[in-house]
Amino acid sequence: MVNKSNFFYASDLAQLYNISKQTLIFYDKKDLFKPDYVDSNGYRMYSLKQFFILGIILDLKTMGFHLNDIKNFLEHRTPDDTLSLLNKQLHKLTKQIELTTKLCDNIKSKINTIN
Repeated sequence: MVNKSNFFYASDLAQLYNISKQTLIFYDKKDLFKPDYVDSNGYRMYSLKQFFILGIILDLKTMGFHLNDIKNFLEHRTPDDTLSLLNKQLHKLTKQIELTTKLCDNIKSKINTIN
């Protein structure tokens, strides 16, 4: 028998991270973030050690990573892989900034020709 006092329910974890419970269910279904324990009622329960992993997932998601990339990273995490992944994302975001800047300049130019 598992001591449930050592676990957090999905709703509690979702509230702590300001995400929906459905997000945790979705991550579970995608095999990205599975609960450490599922009780006989089907309630998903997470251990304290999983807080760190969820934090990583949410941070990477905020940085614009796709869930498949996050899953792959978590399964094969090494310092070199971490550096490579972050450099790749930095390059991608830099290109997006350059494109957005060009688009803004183009819009400004059109505005100036109208005025």
